[in-house]
Amino acid sequence: MAARYYIGHVVVLEAQSLDLYTYHPYVNQNISSADTTVVPLGSCFKYPLKSLTRAMPPVWGNTTVRVSYKRTPPYVVDPFSALKGMEIYTLETISKYYKFQIEYFPYNGSYYNEKDRATYYAAFGALLAHNIDVTVGAYYLKNTEIFDFDVSYQYLQDSLFWVVPKASELQKWQRVALAFSFNTWMAFLASFFLYNVLYALHLRLSQMKVSTKIFFYLFGILIEQAVTMPVKYTVKALVLTWIFYCLIISTAFKSQIINLLSGVSYGDDITTVREITDSDLIISLPVGYANMYDHDDPLERYIYDHNVQCVEIYDCLQRTATKRDTASIAIGRYIDYYSPYFLNEHGHRTIHVMKERVCLMPIHMIVSKGFPLFAQINSLIMLMEANGLIDYNYNYMDNLFKSQYFSQLRLTDKVEHNDLETMALPFLLLCFGLVLALVVFLGEVVWCLVRGRVGSDS
Repeated sequence: MAARYYIGHVVVLEAQSLDLYTYHPYVNQNISSADTTVVPLGSCFKYPLKSLTRAMPPVWGNTTVRVSYKRTPPYVVDPFSALKGMEIYTLETISKYYKFQIEYFPYNGSYYNEKDRATYYAAFGALLAHNIDVTVGAYYLKNTEIFDFDVSYQYLQDSLFWVVPKASELQKWQRVALAFSFNTWMAFLASFFLYNVLYALHLRLSQMKVSTKIFFYLFGILIEQAVTMPVKYTVKALVLTWIFYCLIISTAFKSQIINLLSGVSYGDDITTVREITDSDLIISLPVGYANMYDHDDPLERYIYDHNVQCVEIYDCLQRTATKRDTASIAIGRYIDYYSPYFLNEHGHRTIHVMKERVCLMPIHMIVSKGFPLFAQINSLIMLMEANGLIDYNYNYMDNLFKSQYFSQLRLTDKVEHNDLETMALPFLLLCFGLVLALVVFLGEVVWCLVRGRVGSDS
């Protein structure tokens, strides 16, 4: 019984002889079949006694470690394929060092709900009963794991983020307004107006004739039209300054327009939790994530009360990407792993990951309480991190994300033409100008008729 629960330091006192006995369960480097041979230590009346403890074996060649894994890419993908996952890579590196074998057991259940103890035993029951030795799958500590199990050093770290649908694609004619930001447009219009006023004021102070034609001369320079400004209106310093200003503005505008019309632009993405709650999006979180919002704060309470439970995180992401009616939470690198599968025809994500993290998520191995290999596993994990092996796994998976992304891209030979939809804005402006000119013309005709009638009556 002591060996089953990894109790290795045992002393038995024989009542009559007062002799002491113990056992060294792992002398054969086998955890599952412990050596229960009785080892005499000596007698209470005879000194010195033999050493009670014996150092753990440096290698465990006869041991098979039973590992339960929950598929959570990129941390655990598939231990039986070439792409195993970061935690499996770490475990297998440790197994090579200590020379033990690994037997994998899939766990297809959900992460436990800390408000329902039954789910805790469903998730960790095999570990509690010592039928499993190690559990991996992007596990982070919630409440009681630290008391019920041995928990490894936090050798991996990630964060939870809100995921919402990507903003809708803008129509091509709408992109013209995006050439500059709103503040830039306002600054540009204000500078044009003020420069006209400044120019007119300079002419007035110089006792020169001021004309409304100055506005059209300066506007002509702005739109890069050939302008012949009369000498009487020319102030060389002001004109040269305006020319250089217009050159920079015009070049920036045209280059941005070319970029916008030849590419794809999107509206403003949701960036705050408040915007999520104010929108029509359905909040769909796994129950464990929803429990983080079970507080008195009105915003957090709203999220908790309006959550529509989503069992699998991938299903949450898929609905967010396809139906575009859901906001959810997922692990950062988990999102990166699946993002190449959520692309539109332009090769852009159909989901948007908000920059503000929900919380940090240190990742641990959960180990059966008292497991003899735990201390050695933990020390080697820290050594691996200190020597950059954990960072190597990070970089390997990051490169994999990039290759997956490019493999999912489908480049097309279709040539993008500036069709009528693309050029709708200039045509609309032209029509507006024609209508305005017609209205002005009709107004002048009516005005002339009215004046003529008044003159004839008088």
